[in-house]
This record gives sequence, structure tokens and C-alpha cells, in this order.
Amino acid sequence: MKPTRLLLLWLCVLLVIGIVLGALQALDFALPSYLSRISWGLLLALLTLAIIDAVRLKHLPSPRLQRHMPGSLALGHWSEVRLELEHDFHNRRPCDFSTMCRTA
Repeated sequence: MKPTRLLLLWLCVLLVIGIVLGALQALDFALPSYLSRISWGLLLALLTLAIIDAVRLKHLPSPRLQRHMPGSLALGHWSEVRLELEHDFHNRRPCDFSTMCRTA
């Protein structure tokens, strides 16, 4: 499981907000107390969403990929390679695509 860029972006934003709030508190700036509570609340909400997403992802089956190609490949010639992608996701849309590859 890898975190998405959006999750990492929000984590960085909350990290910057936390650093700024901590630095301002360390410099004895008068800050409203609700800013700290909002920061912790947003961090807790992000953590909750990340945990829910990880649990849902853990229960999804992994897709299966199978490659079909000729038994022998000649160098410098194009050959057809067929990839079959099978999945058990909820939308049940079939995936089938072919591509040509050239062996160097």
C-alpha cells in the first residue's frame, strides 16, 4: 500500500501549519486557542480517513496480470504481446488491451 499524492499533500500542509503554530507559540505570540484545536482536529480527521482508506484497500483483491507472447522473440523485430488483466472489483468492467513491443 502506498499513500496517494493527495494524502501526502494534505499531510505536508498540516505539518507546515503545525510548525508555524508551534513557532509562533514558542515566540510568545498571542494566538487564539481554537487554532491549535483546529489543527489537531484536521490532523485527526486526516488520520481517520487514511485508516479507513487502508482498511478498504486491504479488503480489495489484487488484480491479476498475465502476459502472452511467442515462445521465441527475434531481436530487432516487432512482436505481439497480449496482456490480460483480471480483477474482481465492484464495477465489473472487462479490461483487455494489446500492445506491440520491440526487443533490442
